[in-house]
Amino acid sequence: MASVRPVDPEAHDGYLRGRYILGLAPAHLSKLTDKTQYDDLDIQAAIGDFKHAIEIDPAYAMAYAGTSRRLYHTGKSGLGRSFAKGDFV
Repeated sequence: MASVRPVDPEAHDGYLRGRYILGLAPAHLSKLTDKTQYDDLDIQAAIGDFKHAIEIDPAYAMAYAGTSRRLYHTGKSGLGRSFAKGDFV
């Protein structure tokens, strides 16, 4: 049986904040319950939260997954053109 790796609570908080900003949290907790789209500022804030989580706990895979998901949807939607290459590493 695989063991569970402890996660730093501050890193997990950053991850959850990023999810909250982009409406990935449960509907009753999401900032975007009345919003159908997010803009560059929402994306930048969420990625900032994910990056903060990664800085605190570089082995926290969920923060990388959150960042990856945002970058995928950013490119797919055409948002985030102001991001420079390497901003997320």
